[in-house]
Amino acid sequence: MKTTKRFILTLAAILGMTGAWAQDTDEVAVTKTANNNEWTLQMPASDVELEVVYYTEKELDQEAADAVVALFEALPADITLEDKAAIEAARAAYEALTAEQKALVSADDLAKLTAAEEALAAAEKAAADQAAADAVVALFDALPVADAVTLNDKTAIEAARAAYEALTAEQKALVSADDLAKLTAAEEALAAAEKAAADKAAADAVVALFDALPAADAVTLEDKAAIEAARAAYEALTAEQKALVTAEDLAKLTAAEQALAALVATAVENIQGDVKNVKILKNGQIFIIRNNQTYTVTGQEVK
Repeated sequence: MKTTKRFILTLAAILGMTGAWAQDTDEVAVTKTANNNEWTLQMPASDVELEVVYYTEKELDQEAADAVVALFEALPADITLEDKAAIEAARAAYEALTAEQKALVSADDLAKLTAAEEALAAAEKAAADQAAADAVVALFDALPVADAVTLNDKTAIEAARAAYEALTAEQKALVSADDLAKLTAAEEALAAAEKAAADKAAADAVVALFDALPAADAVTLEDKAAIEAARAAYEALTAEQKALVTAEDLAKLTAAEQALAALVATAVENIQGDVKNVKILKNGQIFIIRNNQTYTVTGQEVK
């Protein structure tokens, strides 16, 4: 059986062209005599029957436009990411048309392409949003459970929070409440760990002041400022921080305070007469005011 091949000639070609044309996969030699309009068409394969079809330019333009519209119509109603190549090919085919050929594509037909492009863009955005949300959830999943959080997890927890806050509103909506709860639980655990560390540091700083005080039997009036500073630092602690100061450590302060009070009482007893006021300077020196006169603890009047 012979195969029929269509060989298309436009009127313009008939009127002035000589040379060789190729249609489909077979080459056809086309020549025209110098003195007349006779054509010689030769096919290399003897089992191929040649059908010559003549079209006007307008007919060819319509055929090109129809071929592009066929690509539009082949696009599915429900667009997915898998349709990207077909949509882009349809757009490229349309853009390759001449202005005359594009004019033969109706607005309704072109709307099929633009609708598909919009649906593809929406699908791509949805996929990108889901990928962004999934990446953040992966950070949440990598965090330790709340009761295993330590200060060393601070960087990872803060990075997870920053990544979540960087999401758009649409992307955040793709993060479930359960997934977000993993982050908030880790943040709460970290805050508790940081507070515990801060409380311990504050308590340790006060205990260091206690440890720096002399033993009770070595306290002098010159230690008054240090003893009072240690007491003030302790009283400035919160209830939780005071609870971290052991009774043994606090006893160092109270022992020093008692020793200092005993020294002051002894000094006052060295002054004769009615004592109306006792004043101890920061350097530990005691002044006593009696009968509008100021004396040292030795009874010497201050001039």
